[in-house]
Amino acid sequence: PQVAHRHQWMEMVLMQAIQEGRVAAEVTLVAGDDGGIFDTVSYRQELNVQVQQVVKNRFKLMAQGENAQGALMLIHTETGTMDMSQDRLRVRLNDQDMRYAEDPLELMYGQPEDACYTVIDDGEVQQLLVYLPASVLGSVTVESIDPLAALFSPAGIAIIVGAMALVALAGVVAFRKR
Repeated sequence: PQVAHRHQWMEMVLMQAIQEGRVAAEVTLVAGDDGGIFDTVSYRQELNVQVQQVVKNRFKLMAQGENAQGALMLIHTETGTMDMSQDRLRVRLNDQDMRYAEDPLELMYGQPEDACYTVIDDGEVQQLLVYLPASVLGSVTVESIDPLAALFSPAGIAIIVGAMALVALAGVVAFRKR
């Protein structure tokens, strides 16, 4: 009951932020096998947000125009489109990692000095809030990274093989001393 109430409360806060003009754009994304479906609503004429790419576990947006007062973007997606677990999510602005903010209210009511983001997840639908400080625009890339992907890369496999060889060598040395 408390979880449902918290999400209803957060939805009310988001709707109020949209009505008060704090949200500059709202984007809905669904990735499929042959690309993605998306819808973009801009609440400020001077700021244009375009979806450049939508694939499973990755999307890219471009914010262009003017951003005199800072811009908050609200992005909706489903769990089947993007895994937004904090340990897997990577959000970048112009190829620079963005800071994760624990509290969504910091983005909506505070005016952070740096570009940052937070996730609001109610299970089925996930919402990503992205804050761009005043005069900052550009490319926002969001991707879910598999933590095992680096392990199974060529460099990761070389490290694993090297570690196994080191353990085998230590075992041989230990048995020879007996």
